[in-house]
Amino acid sequence: MTRDTIQIASDALTATIAPLGAEMQSLRTSAGADLLWHGDPTWWSGRAPILFPIVGKAADDRIAVGAHEAEMRQHGFARRSTFALESHSDTACRHLLRDSDETRALYPFAFEIAVTHALASATLSVSVEITNRDSRPMPFGFGFHPAFVWPLPGAESRPHEIRLDNGAEPDMARLRDGLLPPERLPSPFTAGQLTLDPAQFEADAMIFPEGAGRGLTYG
Repeated sequence: MTRDTIQIASDALTATIAPLGAEMQSLRTSAGADLLWHGDPTWWSGRAPILFPIVGKAADDRIAVGAHEAEMRQHGFARRSTFALESHSDTACRHLLRDSDETRALYPFAFEIAVTHALASATLSVSVEITNRDSRPMPFGFGFHPAFVWPLPGAESRPHEIRLDNGAEPDMARLRDGLLPPERLPSPFTAGQLTLDPAQFEADAMIFPEGAGRGLTYG
């Protein structure tokens, strides 16, 4: 299986996707401006990992499913697994990961994950289909983890903000020893708007366990 990245392009964007984790490695405008974090390992080597079958950490990095117990590293194994390229066109590609002896030793289920990246002019769509190929219910967690650049190209001197489509003010949580505690903190959002500041991340990620709606805008 090739380890070469796959490139897709539209008139406005170019993206590269690696078979390892089906992870996007770059997202660039037609003018050459990078929109995705470059993966500097000094800070964080990821770019846009796919999180499966857990999001975050498990206690002591171990999970139990019935009588089965195994190590499960942070965010699961999909981001460390090599996906097979199923299809590739100028503007889209689709990668697949199926269970194997290696994955079943960690997570005892038969499954399939399909990740599709597609470009249409200035829009990138990333969609995931998870199929339970087992004969029993399959518990799992899933998450996208894209890291967009901050500041955005051409906006280096301007404030950046996140706006929630639903205008909500969701309660926040902070990690404790890598795990999610029951306590909730006041929301940093006001009427669905959050102006970003580096100091907000000195205590690690801001987490909104009850969700923040179905859509948001970063800009």
